[in-house]
This record gives sequence, C-alpha cells and structure tokens, in this order.
Amino acid sequence: MHAFATARRMKLITMGFAGDDGGKMAGMSGGLLDYCLTVPTSSIHRIQETHVALYHIMWDMVHTFLQSKSLVEEKSGVSSLESGVK
Repeated sequence: MHAFATARRMKLITMGFAGDDGGKMAGMSGGLLDYCLTVPTSSIHRIQETHVALYHIMWDMVHTFLQSKSLVEEKSGVSSLESGVK
C-alpha cells in the first residue's frame, strides 16, 4: 500500500491486480488507486491465469505506446491517454 502512496506523490497512474472481491485494493479506487482490475472468483488458478494474461496485454500496450509517440502526445491540452474511460 505504501507503493501506491509513493506513486500518487509522483503523480503516476496506479493500477492494482486483485482476485475474489478485490480485498483492500477494492476500497482504494479513486484514492491512492486509479484502477483495480479484479478477477471475481475465489479460484486462485483462474486469478493467476487472468493476471498473467493482463500482464502480457499491458506489456504489449507499453511497447506499442513507446513505438508510436503520437499515441501519448498531448493534443488540445489533453493527453490521449487521459481521455480514455476509467
């Protein structure tokens, strides 16, 4: 939880991965945590499989953004990353 507070002070976007009901992170949305991606099952195997898939998708997205700077450049004063839906 300290990492989320540090990230907030650094003005970074914060994201958590959780399972079941989201635990402590579920109640943090809008505060220290911007996004909480929760896998709504108590099966640890399904939770882990889903988290691994999400990690790979996010990694691919980061590489796409790094290769296409126009996706993250500011336009009309609003970053294209910030104009997305939460």
